[in-house]
Amino acid sequence: MHFKKLLALLVSAALMLSLLAGCGNGESAVQALLKLLDGRYPNISIEIDHDLEADLRQAIRKAEAENAGDDAAVIRAALETALGSTITFRYLGDGQQGDTTFDLVFYAGSDPDKAAQAAYSQWNLVFANVPDDGKYDTALAMVETENGVWMLVKATVDKAGTPDKPDKDDENGEDNGQQEPQEPEKDPYTDNGDNSYTINTKDGLQQLVEDLNWPADHTILSADITLDSDVDLQGVDWTPIGTSSRSSYTGTFDGDGHKISGLNATTSSQYSGLFGYIKDATVKHLTLEAPAVSCSSSNGYAGGVAAYMQNSTIDNCQVSGGSISCTDDESTAGGIVGYVHIYDTQTEENVVKNCRVSGVTISAKYSGGVAGTTSGTNSRIENCEVFGCKITSQVSGTNGNAGGIVGSQSWSTTQNCFAHGNTILANGPSGRAGGVVGNDLVGSIIACGSTGNTITATVTPNGSAAGGVAGYTNGVTVTACFSANDTITGPEGDTGPEEDSRAGGVVGYATSTTSNVTECYWSGSLGAAGTSSYGTVTDCYEVGTDDDTGTPVTWSTVAADMGNYWQDNGPDRCPTLKDQ
Repeated sequence: MHFKKLLALLVSAALMLSLLAGCGNGESAVQALLKLLDGRYPNISIEIDHDLEADLRQAIRKAEAENAGDDAAVIRAALETALGSTITFRYLGDGQQGDTTFDLVFYAGSDPDKAAQAAYSQWNLVFANVPDDGKYDTALAMVETENGVWMLVKATVDKAGTPDKPDKDDENGEDNGQQEPQEPEKDPYTDNGDNSYTINTKDGLQQLVEDLNWPADHTILSADITLDSDVDLQGVDWTPIGTSSRSSYTGTFDGDGHKISGLNATTSSQYSGLFGYIKDATVKHLTLEAPAVSCSSSNGYAGGVAAYMQNSTIDNCQVSGGSISCTDDESTAGGIVGYVHIYDTQTEENVVKNCRVSGVTISAKYSGGVAGTTSGTNSRIENCEVFGCKITSQVSGTNGNAGGIVGSQSWSTTQNCFAHGNTILANGPSGRAGGVVGNDLVGSIIACGSTGNTITATVTPNGSAAGGVAGYTNGVTVTACFSANDTITGPEGDTGPEEDSRAGGVVGYATSTTSNVTECYWSGSLGAAGTSSYGTVTDCYEVGTDDDTGTPVTWSTVAADMGNYWQDNGPDRCPTLKDQ
């Protein structure tokens, strides 16, 4: 029986909701929090800590002083100096007495439910799984800025627990002294027939892979798999399922709301991730916790869910924490998928939708929070959110791209996506960095937002560019998008003078007269596009100024133009993406 761990799930969710609902009244929030937790979470003490709040405020001020705004990396570094830590937060349950750790979550917006979910998606994975015989002291702090809400947790191990120790009630029965009946041990997985399987235990997926003799036998490539349990791949040297277009995964993988933790896909082959290559496939309703995905092959691809997708759908998947990287100078990496590609524009379609990526380090030549590269007129990234990530185009060659949502986009569409609180960096000559898309060729960016990101293209000049929405565009349409308080640093133009800039509040550099920026908005010191850009900029305004009719432009103006997927947070706060 796991009553205490189930209770931990419920209490930590309620904790976040209670805390955030009281943003405007700290005293009432504290009282509600203490009442909620009293006697219901015996091995973790939780309190609101005003000294911790002061430390968080000081870290935020330090970032502001360095003109880093809401840069999570700078704030974390300041907190590390102030608080110190002896273990990584996600390993709190393995800590020894006296160990300390902290974790930081940023939510761009004022919606308490979504802010709670942002923190819950990271912290609950830890709180709900600490040993029941350990004791832990936990302090919380929260600070609102003009861009959103910062939430900080600090934890100290008061008494080390024993991992996987049974609950006392499980050992001794209920209060009447009677031994409670034990549930029968489940089979690792159930064979439903017709190459369909249900995973029943944390070891069931690996057992199925072994029983189907992957990769020597290709039976698993067409299997339909549903999770009925969380999966733990800790200690498993994972072989990505699907190795090429001819040996691709073609089934349906339904996580059914469960998570896979401990994924370690480190390979010298071309495709690395939970799946290597998916084709005519669907992957949905799945969370990956702290994956370690890397690829050292030439022309390599890496993604948390899949390295490469063709004519497939990825829906409602999340990746939280961990790292995804490729080391080759012609490589591609994305938080959800590495490469999204169409071979037949008449019959094929790719859709990545309703996905979230948080706290992930992503690095390759083409790096994106959701996808490294998208290509093809029927390839779409829709309603996705990326926050608190470090996304870097790190190459020794040229033309590296980094984007909050997509690194490099060609003839495809990114729509209703939101990137906030990320560090986005394009290194090397002709590097392009964008809050939403790094480099875009004949694509469309529609109703997307970027806020609190640090966006940098480092090399001058050689075609580099940095923009709040897109770094570099060629024949692209950017419509109803915004950049709010991003820190954008781009190079001077090829001709050298300072005024010939390739950094812009919306687009860094538009190289074609067929590039159009329409009904877009920004805040900050830069113009809509770098001063050396070509293309057309129409009905675009800096928030806080007046439009052509003399009407003040506010963030509510922006929300109205962006459509039903976006939440209007009032005239003084940028819109945020709604839950769909």
